Amino acid sequence: MHTRFLKFVSLIFLVIAAGLGAPAAQQQRLPANELVRRVVENELKHTEDHSHYMYKDWRQTPALTTTKEMIETNDGTIARLIAVNDGPVPPEQRAEDDAKLDNLVKDPEAMRKKHKAQDSDAERVERMFREIPKAFLFEYEGTERAANGDEVVRLSCKPNPDYKPPSREMSVYAAMQGHMWVDTVQNRLVRIDASLFRDVNFGWGILGHLDKGGHFMIEQTEVGPGRWEATTMNIQFTGKMLLFKTINLRQVEKLSDWRRVPDDLTVAQAVQMLRKNETSVAQNGGGH
Repeated sequence: MHTRFLKFVSLIFLVIAAGLGAPAAQQQRLPANELVRRVVENELKHTEDHSHYMYKDWRQTPALTTTKEMIETNDGTIARLIAVNDGPVPPEQRAEDDAKLDNLVKDPEAMRKKHKAQDSDAERVERMFREIPKAFLFEYEGTERAANGDEVVRLSCKPNPDYKPPSREMSVYAAMQGHMWVDTVQNRLVRIDASLFRDVNFGWGILGHLDKGGHFMIEQTEVGPGRWEATTMNIQFTGKMLLFKTINLRQVEKLSDWRRVPDDLTVAQAVQMLRKNETSVAQNGGGH
């Protein structure tokens, strides 16, 4: 689950009931926070999906736009750069990127370190995701019909004043508000759109802070049978760290062209597939 979501359009009327598993009209409406708790539990249950995919990762920052071909293996996800600023990869970057891939094949320890870092990131995201039903108060706002025909429920969220964050990083929830959309047929998270309504200080401001107005949007879609992934992300945060270092996290990311690959791929086989599937992104509209 990577956790990935568009700006909300607020409505002022209440709407029909929204439950889990069956169409909303056939169930009594669950309390909004209970709905979110069940959806979060369902999302975490599906993190055990071990199916493997290949896909494109287009990422834009103020300084650079890159496109990578990604492929999942039992030993972790590996990537090959296929475009820079939506054009061909410069020869020196091509050589450097391919050398890194060769090293992952030749040095199993390098791949183990990479996999360990990926697992650590996933565990951190999971810990923060588990806190959402406790950190926020949710209210129903409306229903929409998704492209696949499923009903999507829109919820507003604001900080729960009784929430006690278990770590410094989760204290950011106390300054965040926004909206969440959930698919009540498949019980999955569809979109999150949230912003900071005040500055967030870490260590009384000595360790750093995030500026008011910081915003993120993550959109999740079904990329294969039962496999949902964050496919669009827009993260815009500024601030300071340790008094002097500026935080300027401005990034848009889109994942596309998902294709199932064998679940028993070795790293060497995955690297070979990446090289065979190199695509001229400049000729196909940027690959996103």
